[in-house]
Amino acid sequence: MTAIAIIVLFIIAAVVILRLLGKRISGDQDGRVDQIPAVVAQLRASGKNGSFAVFRFAAAGEPLDEAHTAEMQYSIESGQLGLDWTLLATRNIADKERIAAFVRDHGHAVNERQMNGVDYLRVEDGDLVALGSLIAREVYGLASDSPVDLIVEDFVWPPK
Repeated sequence: MTAIAIIVLFIIAAVVILRLLGKRISGDQDGRVDQIPAVVAQLRASGKNGSFAVFRFAAAGEPLDEAHTAEMQYSIESGQLGLDWTLLATRNIADKERIAAFVRDHGHAVNERQMNGVDYLRVEDGDLVALGSLIAREVYGLASDSPVDLIVEDFVWPPK
């Protein structure tokens, strides 16, 4: 198994564990939409292959439960920062085409990938911070100060 496969499998496993258990895991914190830029900057500055940040949220007015929770991930894969839309959560699967169209409409390339039987969309070009913030605000109707669950792995957050 290649190192990239192991890294992606680890990221996917962490998200699945959180979703299935519905419990906080190490690195799981409360966050806000307006923290996306700072979290991604810290990931970029101190992360390495396999490091990631997952923002979990539901659309404005919806409960944060299995049926309604979207999971937007930033990760470092092969040394490259990317925004991932992992197709594991019910909401992510349901919104796949909507997210892909939104990303393309905002001038980004969407790459469909599969690793270890798990499909995901990955964006690596352009302003990924702005794109993720737009997804949260425009697609899901969240305000800048809306709370999100934040999962960080293999980098320090908040910075010391």
